[in-house]
Amino acid sequence: IFILLKRSNKRLIEIVPIAFLSLTLISGVVLPFVFGSQFANIFCTTIAIALFAYYEFSILLLTKKDSLTGLLNRQAYFADVDTDTQSINAIVSIDMNGLKLINDNYGHNSGDICLKDVAEAWRVCVGDDGLVGRFGGDVFIIVYTKANDYDSIHDFLAGLYTQEGAVRKYIYLDKVRVFLTATMGCASYPND
Repeated sequence: IFILLKRSNKRLIEIVPIAFLSLTLISGVVLPFVFGSQFANIFCTTIAIALFAYYEFSILLLTKKDSLTGLLNRQAYFADVDTDTQSINAIVSIDMNGLKLINDNYGHNSGDICLKDVAEAWRVCVGDDGLVGRFGGDVFIIVYTKANDYDSIHDFLAGLYTQEGAVRKYIYLDKVRVFLTATMGCASYPND
């Protein structure tokens, strides 16, 4: 259950099935001892239903997440943006600089390490203020939803740029220190 929570994007649609699974597992183990063995059959059925729900939930997550970074994939990005367009204040496009050189010089595994590292940094920076998705290759999208005005969008972008490891950072690959950077572009509503 801890691993499920760690891998989730901490959104309600992902937390509810995990909470349901936790509740049924705990009730299936504890309540038969409290109320007697006649409740064991009921809770075994409940646990079976919970495991089936978890299996369905796992398949849903696999279709929504990028397999390398764990971020939303392109299809999930479009689905999430289409369902709640009113709350979007800004869309930030991020392109990593120099990833091809890292792949060519140090191998694709090193490039994957870089992608995972910056994806996690952006996920932490954005937090609950929006969504982070991998659009493809070295292109990422942030959908920012917590802005009240243009200044708050500007502050968010400045925070991405100045926060350690979000847009500019050093990373060690096979005893070689590589400096990663990214280029950002932003469109905000209603200003742009």
